[in-house]
Parts: sequence; structure tokens; C-alpha cells
Amino acid sequence: MTEIKTNVLRLRQAGKTYSEIVKELKISRGTVSYHCQSLENNQGIRHKNLEERYSNLSEKEKENLERLISLNIHKGRQFRQEKRSFGKQLAKDNQGDFILRDAVMIYICEGSKVSSVKLANSDPIIHRKFLDFIEKYFPQHKKTVSCISYLNGISKERVQSYWKKELGILEIKRHVIRDGSTTSQNCPYGTLYISIINIPGLINIIQGMIQEIVGKEFDD
Repeated sequence: MTEIKTNVLRLRQAGKTYSEIVKELKISRGTVSYHCQSLENNQGIRHKNLEERYSNLSEKEKENLERLISLNIHKGRQFRQEKRSFGKQLAKDNQGDFILRDAVMIYICEGSKVSSVKLANSDPIIHRKFLDFIEKYFPQHKKTVSCISYLNGISKERVQSYWKKELGILEIKRHVIRDGSTTSQNCPYGTLYISIINIPGLINIIQGMIQEIVGKEFDD
């Protein structure tokens, strides 16, 4: 353990805030956050400090804080509902568009339904159908792509070349090589994970489309 990390953790365990540690050790806030992350995950120090700070607030300050939290929760729920309504209307207005319907059905089977738009598959045809939908309805999108390869010994260059040829993807951000004989035969170029990251509320728009097409409801 480095001297900086030792001092950061010592001060954090003593109840010091990030700002106090930054000032005392004359290091960046990012360095403090990095070294404290595992400690706080394991020991719940962050929650303990928040509870202590809350207990030291006046009744008026607690009331204002709770009102602000409630307002932010309401705004978040309202934002999600608006985006889902937009998605439902988009699906309704384009119900004859097979690009949209195919993409929604693909996402139901293969996509993340939680906080961001992520699609994982080893079949470039599946990815191409979904990307066609994104490019048609959200042309301002940006893709960040990582690839997990299950074939022992395959080079990153071959994986990169394959997906570039199939999908026009210029760069795969991350490669993780895993062994696995069955998966290697079925997915010789790995599983490609595509994330669409710069369209606010896109996951909620897609949820709205799913609601309109198959009737599935989503919790707030």
C-alpha cells in the first residue's frame, strides 16, 4: 500500500471529509475518491458520515433537504414518464415500420432494461438491425463498444477487423479474452456489447415503445 493511500484511508477512517483530506494532504479530490472507494464499499463509511451529517442539521435544514430530495425524485419520475410517453407515441405513429418493430423485439430479448441502452449479441445481423433503428430515429447517437472474445488465442486485430467489416465500427474500446470450448465454436468473434450513451432518456423511450407494442409495464 502506498504512503498516499495509507494516509488517505487513515484520515477517512478518522471521519475526515474528502475536502478536509484534500486540504491536509495537498492531493486532488479524484485521488482521494479513488483510494476511498473500496474502503467505503466494504465498511459503509460513506453512509455513516452522511447519517452523522444529517443528525447535525437543524430541523429547518432537514426539512429543506427532504423537500429537495422529494422534488428531485418527482422530477426524475416525471422525466421518465415523459420519455416513455414519447416512446409510446413514436411506436404508435410508426407501427408499420419493421425497422422499429424489429429493434424493439430484439431489445426485449437481448437488451438491458434498467438504466442505459446496452445490447449484447454475437450475431452482427442482430446488431445491424438495432443500429439501423438508432440511426434512423436518433441520428445524433454515439456508440461505445466493447467486445468479449470467447475463443482462446484469437487476436484483437481479427476481432476488430471482423466487427468493422460487419458493422462499420471503427474502434472496440475493450477486449476481454475468455476460454470456453462451446462458446468458442458458436461465437468465434466473441460477443459484442454496444452502448448508446448520449441520448438522454433513451432507455425510457425504448421502454415506452415496448409498452405500446407488447403491453409490458415498467416500474418507476
